[in-house]
Amino acid sequence: MIPGIDPDKDRIIAATGAGGKTCFLQHLARLLQQSGRTVLLSTTTHIYHPNIDGFAGSVNRVICCTDSEELYTSQPEPASITVAGMICKNPKKLSGIPADLPAELIKRDLYDNILIEADGSHRLPLKAPSEKEPVLPDGYQVLVGVTGWKGIESPVSADTVHRREWFSAVTGLKAGDRIKPGAMSALVNSPSGLFKEPHLKQTLSEKKPCKKIWLLNQLDSQKQRQSGRAFALEVLAHSPSIHTTLLSSFSQPYPWLEPIKNTTLYGLNNDQ
Repeated sequence: MIPGIDPDKDRIIAATGAGGKTCFLQHLARLLQQSGRTVLLSTTTHIYHPNIDGFAGSVNRVICCTDSEELYTSQPEPASITVAGMICKNPKKLSGIPADLPAELIKRDLYDNILIEADGSHRLPLKAPSEKEPVLPDGYQVLVGVTGWKGIESPVSADTVHRREWFSAVTGLKAGDRIKPGAMSALVNSPSGLFKEPHLKQTLSEKKPCKKIWLLNQLDSQKQRQSGRAFALEVLAHSPSIHTTLLSSFSQPYPWLEPIKNTTLYGLNNDQ
């Protein structure tokens, strides 16, 4: 299973950021399904229909809802993957389900695990959230923040960063700047950055802390993996709140993932 994730305890997992959210959640869905678990993969914003993004062969069923109540009455098969969303004006996509729905589905034990894509990135490798993002589901236990190496190894531009004005506000970088570990630390640690948690219905006393997993993706070559590992260790030296850090590549038929330790006092990777 994925380091940092306990499928029995971490039943609602949300992913934000850019550069590989969809690939990661699809990979996680397959692993959970192969271990005998019943999985729902959905969104609170928009995702591509499985027929469009190549995931259809791994999916047992797709539900396009006109009313979210349909998900309460649609019983999944054991050890299966369901992709669900609301009908979208764009036929290539599914629109988001209500943010309170995943917790209710878990409460009714309809699914073992629910995976939620909680923001969009226009398929660019980096982003910072706008004032309305992310749209996190109620009751999530894990928040996966994704960044793409293709954005880190290139200067900041319209081709590498989504929500550039927000990204610049968090990191201090402008167009043409290179992304160094200090800027990435700002993105990772800022309350307005990668792990932004907007106000939820729960009060602060009711809200349980979530595990934060940083996924540094698009490390497709051996050289990139070496550079990415060194870069991530520099970022983690100033990122005590990160529970687990994963290096990854989903460009090959067999995904590659490698966990690395956060050796700061409060950010020890408990899965090592």
